Amino acid sequence: MNLLLAEDDAIARMTLSAVLKGLGYEITEAEHGGEAWANLQLGYFPIVISDWQMPEVDGLELCRRMRARAADRYSYFFLITRDGWEKRYLEGMEAGADDFITKPIDVDELRARLKAAERILGCASMCNISRLIADLRVLQAHPRCEREMGVNRALRRSAFRSAVQSRVLPGVLREVCRPQLEKS
Repeated sequence: MNLLLAEDDAIARMTLSAVLKGLGYEITEAEHGGEAWANLQLGYFPIVISDWQMPEVDGLELCRRMRARAADRYSYFFLITRDGWEKRYLEGMEAGADDFITKPIDVDELRARLKAAERILGCASMCNISRLIADLRVLQAHPRCEREMGVNRALRRSAFRSAVQSRVLPGVLREVCRPQLEKS
């Protein structure tokens, strides 16, 4: 699993990156929040770990931006805080953070929190599959939309298999069928 690590302190970033690689993750590193935001716009990261205080875009703003954009897949967002920042957790949660990692980072705690994040991402993935099934039922219920798209049963089955693998079909179907459904 590829995750995005945004940390402006070079030593902390290299150390945490090495730990995460040792836990089996692929890491995309960002030296500041602006670079992290650019990476988020280019691709999907299931897990984002961001320092709270960074130049250009801080961790809170990075989280807000990530949550504000429309996405068909959920990303789990960790904010790295300093010891004694417990009173600011609410601010982080309101920005959309899912969890917090306190410096200095305890590797066993980090491992446990990452496993919990993976479980939550697995649940989010199952929700996307449920939405896909609902979208396919919409196609079945609206033959005019289906006819105009040129989708027959065999293609729907193939599309379903592909969509389950790529997780992009739900959004596409909603956009393609919306004009037809509104006319019905």
